[in-house]
Amino acid sequence: MNARTAKRPDVQTDEAAPELSAYTLDTVPEHAPAQFVVDSILPRRHVTLLSGHGGSGKSTLALALAAHVACGVDWAGLHVEPGHVAFVTLEDELTLCAWRLRKIAAAYRLSLPRIAQNLVLLDGVTSDAALAVERSEYGNTDLRATAVMTELAEAARGCSLVVIDNASDALLGDANSQATVRCFMRRLLGKLARERDCAVLLLVHIDKLAARGRGAQQNFIGSVSWHNSARSRLALSHAEPAGLSLDHEKSNLCKRVASIRLAFNPQGIPVLAHAPSEAERADAMGKHADALMRAIKAVRSQGADVLLARSGPCTTQRALDTLPDFPPELRGNAGRLPFWRAIDSLLGSGHLKAEPFSNAARKTRTRLIPAAEFCADAPMRQSPTPPRKGAPDRRTPAPLCSDATTAHIGANGATAQAIPVQVTI
Repeated sequence: MNARTAKRPDVQTDEAAPELSAYTLDTVPEHAPAQFVVDSILPRRHVTLLSGHGGSGKSTLALALAAHVACGVDWAGLHVEPGHVAFVTLEDELTLCAWRLRKIAAAYRLSLPRIAQNLVLLDGVTSDAALAVERSEYGNTDLRATAVMTELAEAARGCSLVVIDNASDALLGDANSQATVRCFMRRLLGKLARERDCAVLLLVHIDKLAARGRGAQQNFIGSVSWHNSARSRLALSHAEPAGLSLDHEKSNLCKRVASIRLAFNPQGIPVLAHAPSEAERADAMGKHADALMRAIKAVRSQGADVLLARSGPCTTQRALDTLPDFPPELRGNAGRLPFWRAIDSLLGSGHLKAEPFSNAARKTRTRLIPAAEFCADAPMRQSPTPPRKGAPDRRTPAPLCSDATTAHIGANGATAQAIPVQVTI
């Protein structure tokens, strides 16, 4: 057994006490239907994860959800059960949370007196508080609940929702340890949710690769036990053209809800975004197409090729998003669809051409060529050196016209004046 295997805080040492209880089907009580504080996304008696990159707005969004529960006002078309809320802030100062709540009330037209009456802010920043601490003794590691966890359990009496911001400050332990994370999620937070009959919303950061938009990565940091131990999981990410997307990525208790589009108002509060009109979509696609043309021309000006690759380890999107002027809304998973829409639009309109070619390894690839480079290349002079196997033979001299003249083709496709050519035999 690994020496870093975490023990449960309340492991029974008495061998006579059974760990498993036996039941038959006729003795198991009937399971009650799942109940939600916020319909479908925040179930009672369970832990829900809200993940997002640092600075994405997840703390403010969690405060907005808490304020709607305190006021009993539906949010994003989802039914909200009114109730008391305990918001534990372990990252942002208490004054900042209060400022955000006032701006949230103004943005969503919520009652400040009801928020003040039904929502309590628990400050853990000034005391550098944590809910659980991992300790090692004699080669064994266990996770112990702190006095702050006991205070939270007491403050959660009568609450419908408990929000903890965030996991990296609440758990002083190895976030990559399956045993540690499982113990924290199930034996501490899960127990709190069951005993207080409330929903627990835990905020977590996403992993580094997902934060950089590098393919389909997990939208949480550390062990997969974070995902497995939660019954509902939400992910907040950037979405084109300049907004946010709240995705319901996991649900064990009901059908997942569709993605919720959000946008920051001038005060930096995420509010519900209106659906873009056809004119706005067309304008956004035009801007994306212009930005991609500039990026492709910049790469071509350096003598490099832009390969057309929709899948694999190095797609066209991934190759171009390293450029400093690449639009941020076209990066990562959220920008994949608008990126390829813009590329297909440029190919369909003729502004880009997909040209097959053979690379240095004699592999057939396809590159993107801007319209300004479509003119035919002049044939090379005959060379005594034969081309390598499989390479195009460019030694054929230029075709002659019947009157010993050759025609030059301009960039616009028109035939220029014929220039006499003297042929030596």
